[in-house]
Amino acid sequence: MHERIDRNGRVVAPLDEERARETIRHLLDTQEIEALAICLLWSFRNPAHERRLAEIARELRPGLFVSLSCEIAPQLGEYERTVATVLNAYVGPASVRYLRDTGDRLAARSLASPFLVMQSNGGVAPVSAAERKPLVTLDSGPTGGLAGAASLSRARGDANVIATDMGGTSFDVGLVVAGEPVMAEMRTLSQYTYRTPHLDVRSIACGGGSIAWVDPHTRALRVGPHSAGSSPGPVAYGRGGTQPTVTDADVVLGLVRADGFLDGRMPLDAEGARAAIGALGEQIGLSPEQTAAGILQVNNAAAANLIRQRTIQQGLDPRDFTLYAFGGAGPVHVWGFTRELGVSKAVIPLGNGASTLSAYGIATSDVALQLDRACDFSLPVAMDALHAALAELDRGAEDEARAVGLDPATLAVERSCLLRYRGQFFQSLSLPLPDPSDASFNTKLREAFEREYARLYGKGALVLLQDVELFALRTRLSRALDTAVSADRTERSAASPQESRKVFWPTHMDWIETPVWDGTQLRGHDRLEGPAIVELPHTSVALAPGQSLEVDALGNYVVQGA
Repeated sequence: MHERIDRNGRVVAPLDEERARETIRHLLDTQEIEALAICLLWSFRNPAHERRLAEIARELRPGLFVSLSCEIAPQLGEYERTVATVLNAYVGPASVRYLRDTGDRLAARSLASPFLVMQSNGGVAPVSAAERKPLVTLDSGPTGGLAGAASLSRARGDANVIATDMGGTSFDVGLVVAGEPVMAEMRTLSQYTYRTPHLDVRSIACGGGSIAWVDPHTRALRVGPHSAGSSPGPVAYGRGGTQPTVTDADVVLGLVRADGFLDGRMPLDAEGARAAIGALGEQIGLSPEQTAAGILQVNNAAAANLIRQRTIQQGLDPRDFTLYAFGGAGPVHVWGFTRELGVSKAVIPLGNGASTLSAYGIATSDVALQLDRACDFSLPVAMDALHAALAELDRGAEDEARAVGLDPATLAVERSCLLRYRGQFFQSLSLPLPDPSDASFNTKLREAFEREYARLYGKGALVLLQDVELFALRTRLSRALDTAVSADRTERSAASPQESRKVFWPTHMDWIETPVWDGTQLRGHDRLEGPAIVELPHTSVALAPGQSLEVDALGNYVVQGA
């Protein structure tokens, strides 16, 4: 495109609209194009040229999905900004079709409430906002799990939480620190890195469907990263799967009852699972039980290692946290990876609801819109310029809210900022913005930056003579939904085990007679001693010998002990 805006947002060469129109028309006429990504060099300083190009493109082809870098990732970093803009364009048309189709089907079923969509930044937004920026919905499922854990942790009074979600294919870990879920700015999709604020959830291939195998070079037992998925799934599903998985190991050990899966609605093939595990064990000279126990130990070690990366490698002690275990497979295996970590307290959130905590988190998240504005201030900040930048940001946020059907007057406003040492790029910090009317604004901001920088990188990393730059302002508009969790006021139940069965516990490498409880009969303040299995319609809780479980007033299962 024939145009140029400089680093300060000044127009050096105006946009040649006629030439641009011809270029876009030729592109649309000669290529099969569903979406157009537009990323100009300094558009985050002045978006006028990008916006005009979008207008021209839509004039030439009404309904064309246009992705603008000034809207998707308005910050310095041409490569990261381009990646975000292109990815947004890549997923845009399919996302819009899906969201509109879903909205139509919900309307046909007389949905009375507004259709809201989960975002990776931890809030839900009107569907029109998700249609404009579908990239912000990426990984919204795992985000919902962390949001749900944060919501329940506030109700329980747990300030620091390790949120773990183990499903069929992955193991996801996020953190809640001082009551707030931890955010991140950079994200990598395959080999493509881009910048977008999101709840920091990391994943590895470590779930119930992870396939166990023997390394042909070392003869060591491995688990994952390949997964049997849900179709054909584990051998025990009886859908044609032939490779042994973590779920098959659970069945062999007795942690999962073959005729009790999904409340008995999906009987499992226990003999098929045992045969597959046994065939794997023959390769390394182990019995089916020893092989199954080894599979869980390898899987638990991988899960614990990811948690260590999220805590110890970031200067946090996992023993200062309460671990929340959810997802369909999380409650079955929490006994194992808590032992690996040395964490003595875990929570199965909402009991049976743990299997769908991501959905719960989505349902309890605030309506939220987030908007960034690039700037270039050195500390101490010139306050007049800061006030002008904030006023511009506020106007943009209000316009954004109205564009998606929200009344800005009904939304709470939170401001934050991004800072770093001048000359750095990746070591940026997101911090709450002090009150700009406070005379000590600059002092408080500098102290907060140095305190957080020292916590993350060590006091020795502080640079006394280096400028600190404030390079972006952020505003978050939100409206809380009325989704408070209510306590269970019923008296403690007189529940008793429904049966007893032998379970091969990897902690003892032996079969142990284990009581089996019907979790639907448990009530607040009920207490169990391990070993025990608590069966629920959508998951099971395995309580190892030496552990105890108590149901709290909110219906969470609190597991304690080594």
